[in-house]
Amino acid sequence: MSADKERILASIESSLAHISKTDFVEVFRQNVPFSDGSILFKMKIEWERNGGYCYDPLKNFDDLFFTLSSHFGTYPIGETIAISSALKPFETILKQRFPHKRFFIENGLIDQVNCSICIATAGIVENGTILVHWDSTQSRSIAVLPEHVIYLLNSKNIYETMDDAFNALRLKGISGWVMIGGPSRTADIEKVLVTGVHGPKFVSLLILEEEFYDRA
Repeated sequence: MSADKERILASIESSLAHISKTDFVEVFRQNVPFSDGSILFKMKIEWERNGGYCYDPLKNFDDLFFTLSSHFGTYPIGETIAISSALKPFETILKQRFPHKRFFIENGLIDQVNCSICIATAGIVENGTILVHWDSTQSRSIAVLPEHVIYLLNSKNIYETMDDAFNALRLKGISGWVMIGGPSRTADIEKVLVTGVHGPKFVSLLILEEEFYDRA
């Protein structure tokens, strides 16, 4: 190493000597405005921090349909909406509630619709992400291909940390999932941030409280 480089490095090291090392995770947690301590509230805050949108927790079907109606009126969603095979029991009632929309169970044409509704397997509070499991009832494509994706998440499947979530999934024997932390973003071209190039442009999270499932 040349004398000049050694001198520069020594100067940098000297200027940083007074700065103590701090665990990033602890700093991150201290600055999160968790006003009520609710894990649902925490999940909402972190998901929206990542660029997604999260509605207040839903307690019944009326809440769900009211929220979807408001959502369809707010975002540029087309007439055709793909739904996960796991939501097939709700296909008929969705068609009845929203006659101006065409719902169909996911198939090979998923890339031809701009909106889908699917099931999120778990939510992780510490980084505001969700995990979506794919199997015979739900493909990976429905969660990542459409321009706008609406994820339904059971409140009991929200965990504080990634370790908690992964341990829970391991105990349930779940493998094969994708992690989603907000809309797709890239700044590959001229360092200009663009959304929706490699995946969804809009991602919305609907948290369903346990009370919802008791009434379903």
